[in-house]
Amino acid sequence: MEKYFYLNSSRLIDFNEVLPILESMNFEYQLIENRVSLLIITAKEAAFLTLQNAISVLAHDFETVFSVLVTHQPDDFFNDYLLAHCFGKMLHLSELILLNLHDLEIRTRLEGFFLGVNHQTLMIVKRYLTSGLQESLTAKHSYMHRNTVRYQIDKFISLTKIDVRDYFDSLLVIMYLNLPK
Repeated sequence: MEKYFYLNSSRLIDFNEVLPILESMNFEYQLIENRVSLLIITAKEAAFLTLQNAISVLAHDFETVFSVLVTHQPDDFFNDYLLAHCFGKMLHLSELILLNLHDLEIRTRLEGFFLGVNHQTLMIVKRYLTSGLQESLTAKHSYMHRNTVRYQIDKFISLTKIDVRDYFDSLLVIMYLNLPK
């Protein structure tokens, strides 16, 4: 599944000079936006490790500090929050939220991810996570066919853009499910 990568520089740099370096490292991406000191790209989740290695090279070459946020949907709020509270780190959105769950605005944003999801779908996703991501076990405990479980999980992913089969995305769901109501 595609992820959004927010690359922030501590000083003004021309990201047009950074892109060829990423390409030379076989980093496959799609450019979303190129702002002053901010580059937004989409890439496969697996690209995170390549980018992690590239950041140290880029930081050295451009004499800057990078902050990187990996998220399932574009949202400048979380990027701004990263810069204000966790500068110089490379975090997935779930890590940023976990570190700052005490912040009411962060909690409200987390809850907002799940607004369009009905209770039944959410409970099936919860059972799926507690069943070790096993559709057949989830189906057995939910008294439904495995294809129905798969449909509900796909529906959840489609509504939220949160892939519960991904470790970091599943953390978002687990945090939400464990928020005091």
